[in-house]
Amino acid sequence: MIKYSIDRGGILNLALRATGDREISTTTGVTFDIMVRDYGVPIPRPLDLLRTQLQEVEETPSIPTPAPTVTQ
Repeated sequence: MIKYSIDRGGILNLALRATGDREISTTTGVTFDIMVRDYGVPIPRPLDLLRTQLQEVEETPSIPTPAPTVTQ
């Protein structure tokens, strides 16, 4: 999300804490769903490469592995 924001010219604010800072601070967590719903972040499209790889896995027939033989 950081790269996405920077690439789109967004502003990113970070709050850094000093070593030993034990003060409790109130923060708001943000999920991807909130970013889509409240801030209009577009849902990424599946990568074409990933889609191709998944299709190859689905189309590859499974070949049974023979049971090992025991030699005495």
